[in-house]
Amino acid sequence: MIEVLPDIYVVPANDRKGFGYSHFVRRTSGNVLLPRLKQTLLTDAYDEMEAAGGVSLVLISDRHFGGPGCRRCGAHFGAPLVASSVEARAIGTRCKVDIALPFEPQTIDGTDIEAIPPPGHTAGQMAYLIPVQGKRCLFAGDFAYRSGGAWRPGSKSRRAMMRGFAALEGVAFDYYVGCADYGEETSFVAATSIDELAQDILSACTRA
Repeated sequence: MIEVLPDIYVVPANDRKGFGYSHFVRRTSGNVLLPRLKQTLLTDAYDEMEAAGGVSLVLISDRHFGGPGCRRCGAHFGAPLVASSVEARAIGTRCKVDIALPFEPQTIDGTDIEAIPPPGHTAGQMAYLIPVQGKRCLFAGDFAYRSGGAWRPGSKSRRAMMRGFAALEGVAFDYYVGCADYGEETSFVAATSIDELAQDILSACTRA
């Protein structure tokens, strides 16, 4: 695991396979894993995560990251898997979701973590606003992600991404944390609103 922000780590899958880094967040109220797994595993990092206090919640952003690796990690640490009800249905039996959230803004029961749906990448994707070390960090999965040294839109459709930006308008945060391919130097950017990222991301859309 590599610490990229205070108490926020990127975690490669075994043998650096799969889509790229997952995120591990260390918190006094319970550590959180935001996996980027489908057919890959994080078992090589279990000892490090255990030493840091284990995992209390596995927050799945979208259907592309819900696979046996998530189920195995949840079972190992005794952590429930969380996703939107839309993505839980799409993931289906390959990775049973324990807590299926309504597809609407909400605070996850028993936590200070906000779940916010930004449609665009998939029909039921969730972003998660997590307080970490006094900073509000917006973990948005593949809504916009780092690849080839730049931020990329999760959908090539400008219209679809605009819907997602509208859903995130007014959400205050200190860092936007997206997924990152292996080899990327960063997976986050300091920002106070989604408007600060919109122009660069929308300019990369190739369809109306």
